[in-house]
Amino acid sequence: MAALTSLSFSLSGNAELIHRYSLSETSGITVKDSVGSADGELKGNSVAFDGTSKLYLGGGTSSSDAADTISGYVNLPNHFINVLTNVSFETWVQWDGVASIWRRIFDFGTSASGEDIADGNGGYRFLSPQGDANIRFAVRDPATGSESVVATAAAPLESGVQVCLTVTYDLRE
Repeated sequence: MAALTSLSFSLSGNAELIHRYSLSETSGITVKDSVGSADGELKGNSVAFDGTSKLYLGGGTSSSDAADTISGYVNLPNHFINVLTNVSFETWVQWDGVASIWRRIFDFGTSASGEDIADGNGGYRFLSPQGDANIRFAVRDPATGSESVVATAAAPLESGVQVCLTVTYDLRE
């Protein structure tokens, strides 16, 4: 998929930084939260720190695949995002240019079927490069079962270039 170099979350109403993942680890499976206490863990295949403050995510499998064969991702603590109604997500990413509509830069969500099972019956907030077409941010409300928020950029990510992507979401507006 790409190399991530950082991921931060802040409450958008007062810009208070609540979680920051610098991804500066050189090895291991723990992803440290340098601001909060929500450390994560590397899971899946084709995911690794490169030793130079980058995390490589290989991509290539479906979220419905078995947990031991799914593409690499960072597993963050349950329910630490879905309680927020106003939040900003900021990340640095370098896209590899491989087109795939459902690849994710980030994807925070819940599933009606439990941990690590994507069944389409939960809630989520995700940012996807959507292949060669554009960048898409979507929010699905588990109560209504619909994507109440969808924002689509007019242009795709440029392959091989490190960029900062920031999404601000406020449920109250």
